[in-house]
Amino acid sequence: MLTKSNYLSAHQCYKRLWLEKKSDLEKPDLTRSELQRIKEGNQVGELARVARGEGTLIQGLGWEGVIAATQAAIESGETRIFEAAFRFKDYAVRLDVIEKNASSWNILEVKASTSIKSEHIADISFQKHVAELAGLKIGECSILLLNKAYTTDGSKDLFANKNVDEQIAEYLLDLDCELGAINRVIKAELCPEVHVSSHCKKPDKCSYYELCWKNIPQQSIFSIPRLHKDKERELITEKAIAIIDLPFDFELSHNQRKYVDSVINGKTEIDRRGIREKLDELNYPIYFFDVESCQKAVPEISQVHPYDQICFQFSCHVLEESGAVRHYEFLQTDNSDPRLPFLEKLFQVIGATGSIVVYNQQFEIGRFRDLAVWFPEYRERLTKLIERVWDQMIIFKDYYMHPDFNGSISIKAVLPVLVPKLSYKDLAISRGDEASAIWNEMVQLDESEEKEKVIQALKEYCKLDTLAMVEIHRVLEGL
Repeated sequence: MLTKSNYLSAHQCYKRLWLEKKSDLEKPDLTRSELQRIKEGNQVGELARVARGEGTLIQGLGWEGVIAATQAAIESGETRIFEAAFRFKDYAVRLDVIEKNASSWNILEVKASTSIKSEHIADISFQKHVAELAGLKIGECSILLLNKAYTTDGSKDLFANKNVDEQIAEYLLDLDCELGAINRVIKAELCPEVHVSSHCKKPDKCSYYELCWKNIPQQSIFSIPRLHKDKERELITEKAIAIIDLPFDFELSHNQRKYVDSVINGKTEIDRRGIREKLDELNYPIYFFDVESCQKAVPEISQVHPYDQICFQFSCHVLEESGAVRHYEFLQTDNSDPRLPFLEKLFQVIGATGSIVVYNQQFEIGRFRDLAVWFPEYRERLTKLIERVWDQMIIFKDYYMHPDFNGSISIKAVLPVLVPKLSYKDLAISRGDEASAIWNEMVQLDESEEKEKVIQALKEYCKLDTLAMVEIHRVLEGL
């Protein structure tokens, strides 16, 4: 049976579909951040049902049961049905909401998103196709999105209804052909050969990512910065996967060619003069600063919109001109609004003068601007902080290229090359998205030894981010 989940897997990659349907490979456990997204998606679905009003929710296990329950609800005269189930031959779907409109039914697909994505159109198109084959007359199709303007004050609705009939009509033109190819994949005895590429992480990282990528060298065409998917596809066709196999005359941008040449020649490219000029912009004391934030699909605190970034933690190492270093930190440990305590601690730690060093200034500046909107009494002080921000990442974008960065300029790529004594590998938390999910869980806990362990793990992760910047700065100063 091909469900909409299977169909979306096939839409991403036929190999993924075949492995889901035909192999006995175990999928890796979901990460904390993935579990958090699923939880939020379920919450959004429940709120959508409340927003639409009275209706029949189809519950139960097994396709036969839920299909029969759906038909019974239709025959009894129900005009709004949640999680309706339909099957035609080997295709089966469950629709978030269907609502009776004269002699037809409207489909509403609920998404925990503020904008329509291509995979949403694929999803609802498949649902409409199967429901119609099963005998349901369909009127309009819409996607219920989270309203960007929603806040807890209730002045705006949580959901925005977007009609997608035009997009579906265009998508359906090729659906029969695609389903034919999918059916052939499912019936095949051998797993289809699909080469890895950027599609392995779009729209989400595939469950079989590690399996498929295990033999791909780190220094591959996929590490070339901002390589267009068309050029990527061309190189895959030519079987030029490792950087060393790249055709000498293959067209690349200046920065891409610099990276490829550094890998092939095994040489580090350092513009010492450029680095020195950038470092001379810094003023003591230097504040090495990093923020952790979380996003919620449905905000719970005032003035906040869906998926606004809420700062809940920061770490700051302060480097004096004498070489002395002090460390400060903030972490909200209960489930109250962290924004104002964050701000108050921020201005206790960061003085009136000195550079504020971050890694990828777009993020920290964005958080300062958000806070200035929410707390206008701090706007002038936050604006002055923004004027002092200095981005360490620019060094590795413009002046320092090492083949062992593997085409990345993230701090997690740079740190093990420049400062091998420091590592994220041994930390209980090693990624920002995991930190956010774990923080959301931690603030719900009662005071306990378990909660204290999580608090310490969060502090260690954020602290390493700013310590890493300090140590990288010392390496750069020594060039």
